[in-house]
Amino acid sequence: MHNSLEYWRTTPSTAAALFSVEMPYRPPKSRVGAFLWRRRMWLETTMGLSVLEPWEKLMICASLVSFPDILSSHREKPWGPRRTSKKRSAVSA
Repeated sequence: MHNSLEYWRTTPSTAAALFSVEMPYRPPKSRVGAFLWRRRMWLETTMGLSVLEPWEKLMICASLVSFPDILSSHREKPWGPRRTSKKRSAVSA
């Protein structure tokens, strides 16, 4: 994390404001970038992500992305009990 005054004064690009792990202090100059920066700021402060370190943010994001995949693979597990019909054909001798 940068604590210098020069870093605090810089204005980030839209891509840096959206995709960097660390939250920039100031919004970008473009209107769309400033809007998306405000939304990201709102989300991070509401969910408490603004107090986490960058590696903790990456771990949370990775777990949220992989969670639906884990659920879908659990639903179609091949090792579970198989549903078979109760009818059995009579075997003639």
